Amino acid sequence: MTDRISFYLRPDLRLALRKNKAGSSWWLALDIQNVINRKNDDYIAYEFKKESLRWAYRSQSTLTPILTFQLDF
Repeated sequence: MTDRISFYLRPDLRLALRKNKAGSSWWLALDIQNVINRKNDDYIAYEFKKESLRWAYRSQSTLTPILTFQLDF
């Protein structure tokens, strides 16, 4: 029997607003990573314990909002 990692799904969403002016422009964006807040499993490496090998798992990050502002000259 082999260990398998579960199905990986992480949809992201971005909402952005850009304003152009003579000589400069700016934009504001909101990125939402893992918008459905799914806890995906990821493997780290093998763990060696008492002559047996197995994968060590960890959960990846859940919903993560990122706000960005950029000013261009």
